[in-house]
This record gives sequence, C-alpha cells and structure tokens, in this order.
Amino acid sequence: MSANWKRNVIMLSCSQLMVMAGFDAMNPFIPLFMKTGLGLTEETGLPFYISLYSIMGFLGYGIANPLWGWLGDRYGMKVMLLRGTFLSALFWPMMAHVSSPVTLALLRFTTAFLAGTTAASQMMIARNTPLERLGFAQGLLLSAYFSGSMLGNLAGGLIIHYYSHRAAFWLCGAMYLLAGFFILFTEDKGSNDTIDTIDTIDTAAAQTPQTANAPRPQRRLLLPPMAWMLLGLFVMNALIRRTDLPFVALRVEQLTSQQSADYWTGIVSFAVGAGAILSGVIIGRLVDRIPPPRLILPILFGTGVFTLLQGVFDNLWLFMGSRTLCYFIAGAIQPLLQKLLTIQTPRDKRGLAFGIATTAFAVGGILASTIGGAVMNIGGISAVFIVGGAFAFLSTPLFLPVVKRASPRTIRN
Repeated sequence: MSANWKRNVIMLSCSQLMVMAGFDAMNPFIPLFMKTGLGLTEETGLPFYISLYSIMGFLGYGIANPLWGWLGDRYGMKVMLLRGTFLSALFWPMMAHVSSPVTLALLRFTTAFLAGTTAASQMMIARNTPLERLGFAQGLLLSAYFSGSMLGNLAGGLIIHYYSHRAAFWLCGAMYLLAGFFILFTEDKGSNDTIDTIDTIDTAAAQTPQTANAPRPQRRLLLPPMAWMLLGLFVMNALIRRTDLPFVALRVEQLTSQQSADYWTGIVSFAVGAGAILSGVIIGRLVDRIPPPRLILPILFGTGVFTLLQGVFDNLWLFMGSRTLCYFIAGAIQPLLQKLLTIQTPRDKRGLAFGIATTAFAVGGILASTIGGAVMNIGGISAVFIVGGAFAFLSTPLFLPVVKRASPRTIRN
C-alpha cells in the first residue's frame, strides 16, 4: 500500500480538474464554432456534423479505454496518465486551425482515443488507496471532475466572448499540459493490499490450510462474472444520468424565454455542478460508511423522484432545485459501482476493468441520447425527464441483487 496515497488523491484530483476544465473550455461550444469558424449552416449539414463530432468522441473513448486499462496493468497507470494529458495538450490546439468539419471530427476521435485519463485516475486511486477510504477518494476525484467542468465552461465562454473560438482551443491545450505536470508528482505502487485481502474474505473461512495455500485455478474469463454484471450497471447508470442531458437548455428555454435561455442555462449548470461537488465529498463518505445494499435503494429512489420532477415543474427555480438535488444524490452511484468493481476484480485486471467500465458508460450514453431524442419527438421535452426518472425506478430490480452479491459479507450488512 502506498504511504503517499493522500498526495496521490490530491494530485490526481488537481489533474482531473484541469483535464475537465480544458475539455469543457471548448467542447460545449463546438456547434457554434462549426457555424462561425467553419461556415456551416443547416443547409450544408450542420446537424450531421455535430452528430458526427459527438459520435467520434464516443467511439474514441469506447475503443481505447480497455486498451489503455490493459496497458496500465502492465506498465503502470502513471505512464498512461502522462500519455493522455501531454498528447491531448498537443492535439486540442490543432483543432483551432482546421477548415473542414471532417478533419475536426477526426481530431475529436484522436483526442478521445488518446485520453482515457478519468478511468486511469480512478484505477490509480483504486489500487493505491486504503479500502476504508476508497469511497471518499473516488468521490473527491468526482468532485474535481465537476469542478473542472464548471471552470472550463466559465473560462471558455469568456475567452470566446472576448477573443475567439480558436483561442479557446489553445486554452484547452494549456490546461491539459498543466494537468500532466500534476501527474509527475504522483506515485503508483500498483497494488492495494487491503482490497486484495477483502477479495478473499468470503472464501478464506471455508478453506483448509492446505487449500488456502494451493494455487488458484487459472481464470478462463477476461474478468470474473460478477465484474461483468457490475459493468452492466454502468450502462444502466448512463441511461439514468444521460437521457435528459442534451435537452436541459431546451427545457430552460421553455421555462424562461429564447432571449435569456443561454444565461439561465449557465446558472442552472453552475448550481448543478455545485451539487455534484458536494455529492462527491458528502455522499462519497457515505459510500465508505454504509453498506452498498442499504445505500443503493434510497439513491435510486431519490434520483428518480428529482429527475421526474424536472419534467413536471413549470417554474425555473423549482426545476433548478430539483436538478441540483438529483445530481447531489445520483453522484453516489458511480463511486459505489467503482468500489464494488475494484473488490470483484483481480489486481492485475483492474485497469482493464475500469477501461471497460468507461466503454460501458459510453455505450449507455449513446443509448441514452438515442432514446432521449425519440422520446422528445413523441412526447416533447418534458417527457424526456419523466422517462429519465422512470429509468431510475425501473433499474432498481437490476441494481439491488447485483450490488448485494458484489458486496463482501463483511460490508454487506
């Protein structure tokens, strides 16, 4: 166990804050860059190229993360993080000088393929942090993630307003470069003895001294069956969290006006980010102190209620309050799943598992966007939030048995 795990958590959190600040300094403004910087209109394929840009990002993440996770298991997560941050710092500024939307989409695929820093940071914390502090550490990393997103939106908007979209691309590169320097001060021992001990608690009591010392049979599966079941929950978590995300601005526009929708969307996003940050710190501690089977039911119920209310309330302040509370509660799902995935995965496969988890969440994001668009066409914007809440309720029969089986008996009750 690394004696410097606290320094790791701080440095990795600072790095992820800069990574997300760099990403969100430009990524939300890509459609506007395509219009003003590349001269695209609806007649020349603007909707198509916006979709293409988004799809290329999902593809890059989905294809590369298992690969980087596997390489991280072999060569260390610190190397993977240095690769992801410094190469991203090189390729993001290149987007500032493209003249074709196809080139922009290809560069987006490249940056997504080379990145993978979030999964690598989660894995590095998972194998260098004491198990009893793992939920808090992952929660703090998640807080840094959302804090960086808030910082990036603010900084990117100001840079674009006073300078240009192209200047914001260079800001992205500078923030990724700074993120890489934070990684230089981390230490990756590559083991987590506390978690390895927990992995065998349930079976050790049933083993005789002879069988306890006998070599374990070689695993035939890429990952244990329980790990695959948990990975399925990552897909479901994306459906819960991402179905309504592309339509928030349109919902705000319904509750305000077309002229002030941008302003109030920024206010709502800031409040939601604050709720997510508090979730990472407060709810992250609960993940360490309360057995997961007891925690998951109120999390899903609260997430479902406050997501549904966003589609029901016709008042902006009630919408903002319910969305903030939703993200505060739902922020516990990811750290909880990550902790259980760490417990259920052999030490030498955890990088691969976290990489696949990122891919699973990306797959869920694609499904969520597709379903959300279909629901909007049929039932309107409000219906998207109601369906998102329904996903949280309907997923309970899937979450409960898997979370209970994945929890070791020592922390199950």
